[in-house]
Amino acid sequence: MSERLSSRHQWQLHRVVQEGSVDSDLTASTKAWDSVLVAYPAGYGGLYTLSQRHLKLEVRFRCNGAENDTGSYKIYMFRDKSDAKFCASGTLTFGAQQASDMIDDLTTYYADTITISSDGWINTVSSTHISGTDEQASLVFDCAGYSYALVLITAATLTGTNTKKIAVDLSGWN
Repeated sequence: MSERLSSRHQWQLHRVVQEGSVDSDLTASTKAWDSVLVAYPAGYGGLYTLSQRHLKLEVRFRCNGAENDTGSYKIYMFRDKSDAKFCASGTLTFGAQQASDMIDDLTTYYADTITISSDGWINTVSSTHISGTDEQASLVFDCAGYSYALVLITAATLTGTNTKKIAVDLSGWN
C-alpha cells in the first residue's frame, strides 16, 4: 500500500518538497482516507507505513538552502483506512551543522531549531532542540498504535541560487 519504514534506527527519506511547491494543509474534506491516498499516493512522498514494531517515531528535517533558512511542518497520523489524525505542527530553522546526506549533491543543513506550535497528539510530542546550539534537532513521539505517517511542509523560505528543497527523514524504534 505504501512505502514501509523498514528498519529501526535507520533514517528513511520520507519526502522532499521544493520551495514554491510547498504542501497545502489537509482540510476537513481532504482528511478522508481516500482523499489522502489520491493526494499522497503510496510510495515515495506519500504515506509511510510504520512497522508493527515501531512504537516511537523520530522526524528530522534537512534543507539545501543556507543557515537560518526557515520552514513550517504539519504531521498527520493514520490508522488503516482511517481519516487523518492531527499530530503536531510548528516551525523549523536550519543551523550550521551540515548533513552528510546531501540534497541534489549540494551543501545541506539540518534543522537545529524545531518549535511545536500546536500539539494535538495522544502523547507528548517533543523537540530535541537545545537552545543556543547548532546541533541537529528532531521531533520524537509515541506512534500510539497508528500505522501511517505523513509529514507536510507547509511553508519554506530558503536562500541560495540552486533549486531549494526541504527533505523529511523518519526513523522508528520499539
